[in-house]
Amino acid sequence: MTWRPGKRFRVGAMRERITIQQKTDTRNDSGQAVSTWSDLYTNEPARFTQTGGGQTYRGQQLQEDIVAVFVVRWRSAIENTQLRVVFDSTTYGITRAQRVDGGRRYLELFARATT
Repeated sequence: MTWRPGKRFRVGAMRERITIQQKTDTRNDSGQAVSTWSDLYTNEPARFTQTGGGQTYRGQQLQEDIVAVFVVRWRSAIENTQLRVVFDSTTYGITRAQRVDGGRRYLELFARATT
């Protein structure tokens, strides 16, 4: 029997295109840790849902907080949280990856915009 997502999920809603980047830690000549981001998947179809957000003052700065969920096709490499999503010129750090309805077809990526 093949697995099918529940009625709440529609593949046709995956209309946005995102880039998923992977973090690589290296050391420079003086021994300092250097983090670089490289594209893991580009032009990946996804469904974007903004689940929260707002503006808060922290000290003397206005901070914009955006919380979002991206639904993408399941890939084993995406379950790592050392990844980030670039969508519409905004970078989102992935906080959690969860399978949709427990299957191995789609993943929900819970993310928070980074500054």
